[in-house]
Amino acid sequence: MPSDPASSTPLVRLENESELKPISTFGDGMKKLFEAALVLAHSSGGILLLDEIENGLHHTVFPQFWKYIFEAAYKMQVTVFATTHSYDATAAFSKVALEDQLAIGVLTRLDRRKNGIVPVHFTERQAYLAIEEGLEVR
Repeated sequence: MPSDPASSTPLVRLENESELKPISTFGDGMKKLFEAALVLAHSSGGILLLDEIENGLHHTVFPQFWKYIFEAAYKMQVTVFATTHSYDATAAFSKVALEDQLAIGVLTRLDRRKNGIVPVHFTERQAYLAIEEGLEVR
């Protein structure tokens, strides 16, 4: 007998509400955040790859997103590699990485040069200062 697909759907209870609601009720962004948290929790001591993190997320959640990722990755000893085309995601990354004393964040931009594609690395401070000056770091 096939299993009920609804039984495998994550349910969420909002503060001050008794009813459980499917996480999909809250949109793709919430689902993406939940999936990232779940995978991060199961990546202890390993690596987590997050591709195009900006998809489905509103730009205002990036600071909280990065704060969670940095804290959880530190606790779980996970190395996180994330890709993005979003200036907002990059700016939030640099600010949160600079403020978090335990974080080790490196921003890497890929540049096309005569000899091919070359990585350009920015420390937390370099990324933050570059973004504050309006320089392109993506």
